[in-house]
Amino acid sequence: MLYFITENYAEAEKFIKAYKMKKQLTLDVTVRFDVFKSTDVALIISGGGTAYSAAAVGCLLTIYPSSSNEDRLISISAEIKGKAEPILCNEIHDEATGKYFYPFIQKNHNFIEQLARNAVSAVVFQAASRFLFREQIIIFENVSGENAEAVIKWIDGCVSNEVKDLPMFSHIYVENAAESYELTSKIKNNFKNSVIIPIKHYKDVFSPKGQCFELRKKSPKLVIAEKTGAFLYKGSENCPSYGSSEFYYATDILNCIYDCSYCYLRRLYPSADVVMFANIEDTFSEVRDGMYICVSYNSDMLALEGVIGFVRRWIVFASENGGVTIEVRTKSASFASISGISPVNNVILAWTLSPDKITEDHEKRTPSLSARLSCVKSALDMGWRVRICIDPVLTVENYETMYSELCDRIKETIGDLSRLDTISVGNLRFPDKNNDDEAEREKITDVFKNKGIDITWAAE
Repeated sequence: MLYFITENYAEAEKFIKAYKMKKQLTLDVTVRFDVFKSTDVALIISGGGTAYSAAAVGCLLTIYPSSSNEDRLISISAEIKGKAEPILCNEIHDEATGKYFYPFIQKNHNFIEQLARNAVSAVVFQAASRFLFREQIIIFENVSGENAEAVIKWIDGCVSNEVKDLPMFSHIYVENAAESYELTSKIKNNFKNSVIIPIKHYKDVFSPKGQCFELRKKSPKLVIAEKTGAFLYKGSENCPSYGSSEFYYATDILNCIYDCSYCYLRRLYPSADVVMFANIEDTFSEVRDGMYICVSYNSDMLALEGVIGFVRRWIVFASENGGVTIEVRTKSASFASISGISPVNNVILAWTLSPDKITEDHEKRTPSLSARLSCVKSALDMGWRVRICIDPVLTVENYETMYSELCDRIKETIGDLSRLDTISVGNLRFPDKNNDDEAEREKITDVFKNKGIDITWAAE
């Protein structure tokens, strides 16, 4: 369903004709707005002003409730003097409250992007977000006359999927406090085609309620911020500490570029965007001897190495601080990005492996098992400490055969398993559930035992 809201008939006329909408003379509720409708498109004319616009949004979405996250509400507002092209708004400032909002730009386009100038845009966005996900709201300004045709053509292309999703990190939000960091400049220079949007605080983009993870995952954005508060956190009892009483994790990056169906980050964060904290040196300052630190606990840091370069920094830090042990866990095939670094004994590279069928069905956007195993072998051959993590084991139909075959693939690729630091195995577990299913663990253990593989359980 497409929903349109305009302030007057002149703005609405082109859309009414393009989508063959008819004025609705009889409705089930009393409505003092002009409403037009065709099969899958509805339009309401607010009459102008912020109060009427907010009421019109509520009216339209109550009469015709959204039933799919593929529905879109499109706000069309009047021509701005001196501007000839439509403006697709990527930022909204509500002057009445001082709040900022950042509409999600999912689809490729040739429009000008800029801050919304019309007070109505702020009201429409906020009112619509009470009914729809934020990702379903599109704000156009300066649409009238001939340029409306370009907007209609683009909308039709989006609906038919002829217009493709924007690539990852098409938009980069830069927190004011992070602007001066060298890493911020480096990333901006590496993404010259991305739209750079200054923001006051990363949570204005990353944390608002009413986001749709699935929609945002289609075109995740990058947020660069300065971290404050704690930099290291005590590790969860649901995660392996490998015998260390000083198990901690770092959050220099929040979120992952992959899309695994079972990932706990879906529950942890409201957004699919990636946040990178530019002040990684402040994390280093909290590290002390004896710590075992998972540096990619809330992200896949190695998958982003070509963009951010944090793994290299952690390796250099570990090489200079031998009393600390670092684990870099990954599903990536990005070992080449650090292969020029000499192995460091207190750094463990840990690859999460799954059978091909599990990778295909539940680990979207991740490299294949073969690609990951190739990286494991390369790292071992170079002399790195390597851990294999088969975690979680998904007990789907025929899982015993799948994981048995995975064992064979590991042996064929690596040969002598004693070269590995450990093989860690875990079942699917969540913080709010009892994960102590002994019968399931025994069955999983037997799969590996029957293949002659000694395992360490990820959470004892």
